[in-house]
Amino acid sequence: LKVLFVGINPGLVSAARGHHFAGPTNHFWPCLSASGLVDKVVTYNDDVNLPQRYRLGITNLTMRTSRKASDLTLAEQRAGIPALNAKFRQYRPRVACFVGKGIYEIYAGEKCKQMGVQGKRIPWDNQKGSTRLFVMPSTSGIVSAYQKPDKI
Repeated sequence: LKVLFVGINPGLVSAARGHHFAGPTNHFWPCLSASGLVDKVVTYNDDVNLPQRYRLGITNLTMRTSRKASDLTLAEQRAGIPALNAKFRQYRPRVACFVGKGIYEIYAGEKCKQMGVQGKRIPWDNQKGSTRLFVMPSTSGIVSAYQKPDKI
C-alpha cells in the first residue's frame, strides 16, 4: 500500500452502512477526492476498491462501534495497537496516516507537536523498508478546529 489511513473506530452510521467514514458530516471522502491520491470523486462506497485501484487502505485502531470516540476507554483504544502494528507489517504501507491528532497520541504514547510527517517509523518484518507515520486533522464533522481545506 501507498497509504493506510487509520481511524479511531467505526461510528454508528459507518457501522450501519458497512463502510469507513460514512457519516454525512465527515470530510474524509471529499478531502481524499481533492488530495491528488485518487483520480476521481470517491465516496464511502468506494472504500473496498481503494487497495486495488489506488493502493490505499483504511483501518481502525478500535473495532467497537460507538456514537463518538470519547465513548471508548483509553485502555480499549491502546489494546488495538498490537493489531495495528501487525497490519503495518503485513500490508507494508509507505505511510500510515492517522486521521486525527488524538489517535496518533494514543498510538505513539506522546503528544503530537505538529501535523504532518512524524519522526517515528515502523520497520517491516522483511527488513526492506518501514512505514512512515503522518498525522492529519480529524475529518469528523464534530471537530471544528480545522476546516475542510486544512484537512486536504
